[in-house]
Amino acid sequence: MINNKYDYDAFTIDTCIFDNYNIDFGGGLLKQLEQFLNSPVKFIISDIIHNELKSHLTKKIHDARDVISKGLDISLELKLSDQLQNKKANELLIGNGADDVIAENRILNFYANTGAKMVCADSYVCLNDLIKMYFSVKPPFENQSKKKHEFPDAFALLTLESWAKKNKSKILVVTSDQGWKKFAESSLYIDVIENLRTAISHFQPHNAANTIIEELQTAIIRQTANIILDKIEDAIKNSIENTDIFPEASSFYNLEGDTVYATYLSHKYIEQSGKPEINVIRIGDGSLVIQLLVSITCEVSCEFSLYFRDTIDHEDIKISEVIREQEETYLSEVLVSLSGDFSQGLKQVFVSNVEVIETLSTVDFGDIEQNWGDE
Repeated sequence: MINNKYDYDAFTIDTCIFDNYNIDFGGGLLKQLEQFLNSPVKFIISDIIHNELKSHLTKKIHDARDVISKGLDISLELKLSDQLQNKKANELLIGNGADDVIAENRILNFYANTGAKMVCADSYVCLNDLIKMYFSVKPPFENQSKKKHEFPDAFALLTLESWAKKNKSKILVVTSDQGWKKFAESSLYIDVIENLRTAISHFQPHNAANTIIEELQTAIIRQTANIILDKIEDAIKNSIENTDIFPEASSFYNLEGDTVYATYLSHKYIEQSGKPEINVIRIGDGSLVIQLLVSITCEVSCEFSLYFRDTIDHEDIKISEVIREQEETYLSEVLVSLSGDFSQGLKQVFVSNVEVIETLSTVDFGDIEQNWGDE
């Protein structure tokens, strides 16, 4: 838990948090960490976490390349492309370099953009301390049957705590790991929080931003005209219209889903303590990034073609087309980048960018049957 009596000199992020954001360094909250470049707040990464992160990203890159490679092979088999086209596509989509090298370079580039510094265990961890933790079953060695699997966490925690002691600092750790939380309960140098968004907000000077947030909350509650809210609605509509949605369905017949269309219906802002929840993600000289959580409702339609298998001619015969429509509601974070003179309130604020983070990827239309009413 965060203890507000302390100022945090540094923060770090556990592997599970990177995984929660799909290790997407180029967008969303992970990209917002670039604000800590040249910041007095130190962003540190244990070499243990670095190696875990590299392992996870390497697997994602390998899996993505494997899917692309198999897709190109199928395309060639079906004569949808030729050898030359596949070679160009392979160079463009897969490229050169080993999976782990690409992963390492991406991580190091992320460090360069955010100012993150790696802290190595061999410079800070005393092996005797680790052995004592293990045999006394102190956190993170909390589960007797899985104690040996907690060694990486123990190395990481001891590294961070030793670094904090040496630098006379207090570290805010972003993690959902229970072992890390229990360790922090008895540590004078480490506090734990689960939510990256809240952690980022903790480091923001809220004075000027509070005025903007309060005015925006009032505008949402009173449903008054506001350029920021208009831009958010436009971004949500564009997000829905430009989303590729995969239709899922079942049928007695062979089934093929054609183009899926989604149409915006409405959205509402998620509240906390009776007010729309708005968090400060980043603040600088004349710039501000805020985050809102929005419930979005849209209508999704898809035309399905039903086929019957002719067992004599061994071909599919189209027997019907069925259009299915249904409403879908989902949650999305929305990041809004603002600029202007924030001391003057919303009157001098301009919207630089709106990013809708989550979109619909699949929609289950259920059981699809022939529409006999058209016969």
